[in-house]
Amino acid sequence: MSLKLNGEPAEFLPGERLVDVIGRGGFQVARDCQHARSEAIDPADVCTVRIDGRLARACEAIAQEGMNIVTSLPLTGGMHAEAFDRERARQIIENELGREGPLLPILHGLQQEFGYVPREAEPLIADLVNITRAEVHGVVSFYHDFRRAPAGRHVLKLCRAEACQSMGSEGNAQRLLKKLGLGWGGITPDGALSVEPVYCLGLCATAPGALLDGEPLGRVNAEQLEQLAADLAVEAKR
Repeated sequence: MSLKLNGEPAEFLPGERLVDVIGRGGFQVARDCQHARSEAIDPADVCTVRIDGRLARACEAIAQEGMNIVTSLPLTGGMHAEAFDRERARQIIENELGREGPLLPILHGLQQEFGYVPREAEPLIADLVNITRAEVHGVVSFYHDFRRAPAGRHVLKLCRAEACQSMGSEGNAQRLLKKLGLGWGGITPDGALSVEPVYCLGLCATAPGALLDGEPLGRVNAEQLEQLAADLAVEAKR
């Protein structure tokens, strides 16, 4: 089985993740800020690539016959991301150091500022909080809410907890993802929308629940989600 990796044929095994195919092919991979880096690919990273023209995470995507993969990506203007500013990151970290257990507030602050948690900030956090970099990485990777790559201008979070599943959330989500040509965590080509999973929003009484840019939505159905995505796509063209 084969696909195209940066214009060259690359073979893969059934069920193999793209991040492993990319690593074996010896290519650099776009990571947090979507600039190619020189260090070796770590399968634990969230690696941003283009699959048939659409942004996706190589650590989550499964290789398929005929895919066209591009690993070297320019920054997309539609994405919610700011260039990493070390001094600004230091200010955010130092502002939270007086708290008991400052790590989570620090990570939330960094994500609010930059649109994601930059990998470049991890050594700085570890140094100022006096913990290991592995501890920082462990917390960032454990909580799904922290991003390792920029999101779209708008972020739609769809609940996948049991109450919402019982009201059809999975079918709604898969229909939307299929229509947009995305996987979980993917970004539409115009940079307008990211679709992310979330596990319980506390909106069980109005399931299926969702969040759009932090605003709760209740009793959402597939048609409403598709219309929302269409409206955001029109907005992106203005």
